[in-house]
Formats: sequence, C-alpha cells, structure tokens
Amino acid sequence: MREAVEPVVRERIGVAGGHGFYPAPHRYALYLTPRRADALRVAVTVRLLGLAETLALVPLDGPGSPAYESLRRSYEATRRHYAGPLAVPALCDRWTGRVVSNHTPDILRDLHGRFGPGESAECGACALRPAALGAGTDRLEAAWDFAGAVPGTGPLDALAARLRHAPYVLGERLTAADVDAWSALVALGALPETGGAPHQALAT
Repeated sequence: MREAVEPVVRERIGVAGGHGFYPAPHRYALYLTPRRADALRVAVTVRLLGLAETLALVPLDGPGSPAYESLRRSYEATRRHYAGPLAVPALCDRWTGRVVSNHTPDILRDLHGRFGPGESAECGACALRPAALGAGTDRLEAAWDFAGAVPGTGPLDALAARLRHAPYVLGERLTAADVDAWSALVALGALPETGGAPHQALAT
C-alpha cells in the first residue's frame, strides 16, 4: 500500500476553513528534489507566477543536511512518531512546522488559485490555467503523470504534433501544459534544463 512507502498529506491552502492554512507571504516553504519532473513543475510554476519572493524553494539534500532535518521535523510534527520516507515536493507551513501537502497536483493548483499570478511573472499577469483551456490542461497533466509512473510511455508524439502547428502546447499562449511537458522532457533527458524557461526549451 502506498501509504506505507510514501506518506500522502493532502491539506489545502485556504480551503475547508478551520485549519488555518491561508496564503501569507513568507509563510510557506517548498521542499524539492532537483531534476525530478514534479519538482521542476513546481519550481517553474513558482517562477512564472511571480511567487519567488513569496514562497521559499528549498532543495532537499541528503540525510543529515539542514534541509533534510528541517523537513523531517515537519513530518514528525504532522504525524506523531513518524519515521518513514520524506516525500517531496512538500509544501510546509513555517508557522506551525507542519507539512501542508505533498500531493503535487494540489500544490500546483493552490499556487495558482490561492496565491495568484504576480505582476512580476515572466509571462506578465497571465494565468497558467485559464478556464477556457482547463480541460486540455487536465488531460495532458494526467498523461504526463502516467508517463512518469510507467517508464517508456508518454504523450511525446502528441506533443510533437501539437508543437508543429502552434507555438505552445495548447495553442497561442503559455499554460501549465507547457510547464508539465517541459518538466517531463527535462527529467527524461530529452531536453536540457535551460534556466527554468519551458517556453524557450519547447521551442528548441
């Protein structure tokens, strides 16, 4: 059972009132393992939404490092006597010392829906998940998640076909689908990591 191997924590920011997890600058830290597709998705989303000054991105080093021990304490504060693996990405609340979520899709939705795009974002004050393209974004997100779970599979042919006819995965604008595709391709070694810019990498 997955729970015994990798703990799933699924609290949300600003949802189901009473737990006190509401968006506030500098309150949260995101622990990430570099070069993993899910970590790249989260890190690039933070940058594109202009949230780099609002949320701390903490690379997770090996056991014994300050970051590792800090995340270990957060899991212990979340689940009493916890001694299992430290699942990442992990969104942690600095005020309570607890893990809010280690479920990547929820983290990404809260980054966009609860913190919102910042004026300093690379793509301007854009939304990475526009309502009109929500269904397409969700389908491609599920496809990339499946590709990560089953090595050797993935929507690579469909992606190539889309990019032959449009500058971005879903048409004329940058969306979360571009972030997902770029992150998956970098993690698979099919694209270089070019400074966290999926729209530039996908154009190469």
